[in-house]
Amino acid sequence: MQTLEDILRELGSTKPFLNEVIINEDGTREPFTKSGNKAYSKLIEIIYAVGDLTNRDMNDIVEELDDIANQRF
Repeated sequence: MQTLEDILRELGSTKPFLNEVIINEDGTREPFTKSGNKAYSKLIEIIYAVGDLTNRDMNDIVEELDDIANQRF
């Protein structure tokens, strides 16, 4: 079974996650490095593209991935 980190590495990130999560001024959590954020954005674009092709709502999957990313800390 692949982890989210494995998938982000396959999408080009050498080190997807920060050592410590950053809490932004608006209270949102930022778990990704710059390359991790870029790879995660690619992943989300792919997921929504699949949703468009299959005429399915992919928001639940994206929310679950967000939860997985934030549970890492």
